[in-house]
Amino acid sequence: MVYTSIILSKTGSPIPIFASERACHSKYNPQKEAEQFISTIFYSDLFIVLGIGGAFHINALQKKFPAAKIIAIEYTNDDIAFLLANSDIVKKTISAGNVMFIPPEKIESALCENFIPAVYPTLSIVEWRTWKNELPNQSEAILHQINETIKRISQDFATQSKFGKMWQHAILKNIHFLQKNEIPLPPLEKTAIVLAAGPSLEKNIDVIKRNRQDFFVISTDTAYTVLKKSDVFCDVVVSIDGQTISATHFLGNHNEKTLFVFDISGNHQAIHTLHKNGNPILFSQNGHPLAQYIEKKSGKNLFFPLDAGNGTVTLSCVDFALKLGFEKIIVSGADFGYRETKTYARGTYLDTLYASSQTKTTSFETQFLHLYFRSNLIKVTDKKNTTPLLDSYRKSFEDWANKNGLDISCEHENYILKKIADHTVKKNWANFQNEELNFSALKQSIVSDIKNHPPLKEFRSSDILIAILPFISYLRTQKNAVSEQDETLINLALDDFMKYTSLL
Repeated sequence: MVYTSIILSKTGSPIPIFASERACHSKYNPQKEAEQFISTIFYSDLFIVLGIGGAFHINALQKKFPAAKIIAIEYTNDDIAFLLANSDIVKKTISAGNVMFIPPEKIESALCENFIPAVYPTLSIVEWRTWKNELPNQSEAILHQINETIKRISQDFATQSKFGKMWQHAILKNIHFLQKNEIPLPPLEKTAIVLAAGPSLEKNIDVIKRNRQDFFVISTDTAYTVLKKSDVFCDVVVSIDGQTISATHFLGNHNEKTLFVFDISGNHQAIHTLHKNGNPILFSQNGHPLAQYIEKKSGKNLFFPLDAGNGTVTLSCVDFALKLGFEKIIVSGADFGYRETKTYARGTYLDTLYASSQTKTTSFETQFLHLYFRSNLIKVTDKKNTTPLLDSYRKSFEDWANKNGLDISCEHENYILKKIADHTVKKNWANFQNEELNFSALKQSIVSDIKNHPPLKEFRSSDILIAILPFISYLRTQKNAVSEQDETLINLALDDFMKYTSLL
């Protein structure tokens, strides 16, 4: 424990004493000391305080910023218990609804739960100096943990800010194509093979064609174009990206027997094309709050749950194969890097895109180099480089396999996944039955929620506000909305939501 005893200050307040016998606060007037310290701090929606001690500084922070949330970190749970048992001031401080006390191991969960930039856009870290001086190494480690967690949350917010509008529009348009699918169980006696669009796919296409009868082929959307050009029939094609460029994967003719699995926020134009072609379409979702809201309001199973890790379609394909019931999965073309001078296999949309936009000053090679060197390269072998982003995809893939009880090995640049332990999948093909959606009842329920929404700060009590948080993230970063009040952001988001809801 950090603390060993309590003494009283000259003003009669309880002062925690460190194991070093130093006092955590002024022995004369800890309240005044705290007020002077807090007087230099500016407003934030969320404060992270390092060191609870006698909580005088936390009290002063509460008084100065009563609307702010405060997460105060102490070295151990035992220290928190000691402070609560020996100080009424500490006990009174935590009784306020906007304050929580946690040990370091709870930092990630507490921040993920409370640092929501769309709702609380500003965050500050406050270090109580005597606590930091007592625990310099621990303080540094805690700061590193906080900053890494904030970085991950900020990246997620940046993604929501970029795609929040696109996701909301796509979901509200795509639900019109929801249908009850009568799709037979796959032939589990075969080996599932997942095909991604990395350069190594080129080396394996001929082998796949010669042994096509042995495989159940699941393709990523980018690899689908390559496979069509090589006359390889795909049993399943998975797409999770809603950007316009995704529609280029689905140009031309399609075998009507191919099942297309789209994230419900996927590209509407592509979905519309395949629906007209008569292909079966299964919608999935990977935790988007609007998709969860629609499913909850309908009271039905609408979307197949797919894990995309940190956002890769390859992982969604592999997750789908596992949930279909396959116990051996081969993954080809998942290079998670660049091989020699290649970023993708020949025949992807990049070939067409770059070739069509060549000029004398921007050749195919120039454009390739721009893509290749868009971030720092990490050497893997003499013939392969990767980037921090691509390497994070590899780690996410390996973490997913480990979590799902799968052994990973590599043969001829392919991943081989085999089940090594019993693992119960929450939902699999055998027990998933999607249902028809009653659009009229859904619309009525949504309109009711919109009319009765609370303020944004109370978003947790409102399903509709949680559902539109990604869109609010988008608005929060727009030039004309940065300085807007929360209620203005809600109204802008809900007006847009109603515009598309009226089409239901």
